Amino acid sequence: MPARQTAHLQACAGALPRVEATRPGAAGKAVLFATEDVIVGELDGVRDVPHPGERIAAGHPVCTVVASATTPEEVYAALQAQAARVRAQLRVEVPADG
Repeated sequence: MPARQTAHLQACAGALPRVEATRPGAAGKAVLFATEDVIVGELDGVRDVPHPGERIAAGHPVCTVVASATTPEEVYAALQAQAARVRAQLRVEVPADG
């Protein structure tokens, strides 16, 4: 089995193996989950994009954000910034009285 597949399987099992980087820098992605019921507007620069106007319940995934940078710390900061930008674009769904 190729080393990349072995590393992937180990990571899925909870062990993060040390692997040699084939390219300089770092990259990451994160799934953004709704913390409350929201309605999605136009989202740019993200993956797994829901349709505008789609309602997403609290606890469900909204989209995926991705980043690359020189260090893992810079990637993490970029992912946090993208998540904050997306959260600012979401509209909180107000429950109807009734």
